[in-house]
Amino acid sequence: GMLVNYHPLFPNIAAGGLIEETLFDRFSSPAAGSNTAYDKFGFVANQEIFPGQELFEGITKEHWFKDAGLPVREDYEHAQIVVNRMDDYKKAHPEISEAELVDFLYRMKHEMMQNYPKTSALLPTTPTDLEQAWYLGVASLNISGVDIKWVKENGMCLDNIEPGKSTIPGGGRGAFATRFIPKGTVIAPAPLVQVMNKDGFQIDKEGNATHQLLLNYCFGHRKSQLLLCPTTHVSLINHKSKGFNSKIRWETTRPSNLNSEGRSYIYGSMDDLKTDSSKASYNSRLMFEFVATEDISKGDEVFLDYGDEWETAWNAHIENWKAPENNGRIPAIVMNAKQHPLALSNHTSMKYLSYECRLEPFANELLHQNQKENIQEQDYRSLVDVDPKEWKNPGHLLFREINQHFNWWPCEVVDIGADQSSFTVTIYTKHQKKRRQFRQLSNVPRSAIRYADAPYHSDQHLGSSFRHYIPIPDSIFPLRWRDDYVSASSL
Repeated sequence: GMLVNYHPLFPNIAAGGLIEETLFDRFSSPAAGSNTAYDKFGFVANQEIFPGQELFEGITKEHWFKDAGLPVREDYEHAQIVVNRMDDYKKAHPEISEAELVDFLYRMKHEMMQNYPKTSALLPTTPTDLEQAWYLGVASLNISGVDIKWVKENGMCLDNIEPGKSTIPGGGRGAFATRFIPKGTVIAPAPLVQVMNKDGFQIDKEGNATHQLLLNYCFGHRKSQLLLCPTTHVSLINHKSKGFNSKIRWETTRPSNLNSEGRSYIYGSMDDLKTDSSKASYNSRLMFEFVATEDISKGDEVFLDYGDEWETAWNAHIENWKAPENNGRIPAIVMNAKQHPLALSNHTSMKYLSYECRLEPFANELLHQNQKENIQEQDYRSLVDVDPKEWKNPGHLLFREINQHFNWWPCEVVDIGADQSSFTVTIYTKHQKKRRQFRQLSNVPRSAIRYADAPYHSDQHLGSSFRHYIPIPDSIFPLRWRDDYVSASSL
């Protein structure tokens, strides 16, 4: 999923499934909080996709891409206006020679548009490109399908493994072979996101886990601050010291990126991995390959030996683990399963809990319409298409059964009807740091309200939860990347 790129004009997939399932009881299992409770996240096609086409997702908020220096919709629209005017000029002056046209394109791209670097990057450089940009649109210059023969010869399978409940006690979810995988072949590639300082994963909130949960899914080394986080579902592969059937190695078939010397980044220094303000620096620069160390049959779970360091840390965690203090707290998932009666959001029983309310599909489209301080109260019964059972739009139906979060929003119960079956609620935006009210609803039924764990109170934030990166073996970790590496200059 993380391999999918964004395109403002050519999205062909949409984020689909997402369910929440707590696998371990926090009061009885040392594994509680050590793995994610979210599962089955995926994408659904919103149009026909042909072999060799790249997958793109479209989003409504482009601020991250703007900050990263990447072109967004307004840049494509600006570039298209420039292209249309360039084409008009060319047609109005048929006497222009090819050399003059090429020079005109160069000057437009590198001189006249230099104050608009993102627009400039999208402009055509050849007369042929100009014709295509005018006829098919600027975005078409960088979007082209790949021959399926090339994909078969150069691509790597991502569907050799699938998720399932691990056979390892405390393992949570695991990776299972979808077909026979011969010894020595690549099970799955793992492009890696480099995190230069693992201290960035620390959490300072008192009583909470010491590090972000993501640490458990990243690779690291005891003598380095570097973390390498996989972007494919190899993160499902669990540890087994005896009976493992896979190993990791640096990619050998095709370096996904080369440093300034034209070599793989593993032959360079840590400085080569550091990011800067250029958009290219956001790319994954390294990749692991998970390789079968023995024949793996269809349905077998895939295991990796994490090594003695990780196993020692896990055993110490189990030995020293103590269940968190109960204080009468009941997790939200249990409250929902038992359809526990609702209380006002400011009630003392809600200290560790919050609420979510179900709205109509794509309710976020209403955000920009409701930014007034005095928001008018609506009757929930008047909302159109709010009940998933009544959804008719094919786009909405994609999400009805496979996503438990798509149309649920943070809310507060501010009043309870006399019959205890209808409620008045305040709806908030999903952005935790910039949360604001945007709807006020009355006569909301119990079925449209559910419990949620309050921020920083789910299992993954338990102070007793296990945290440790997956160690990279000394045998493949570059010496130059170690904190104790002695360089010639330091000597």
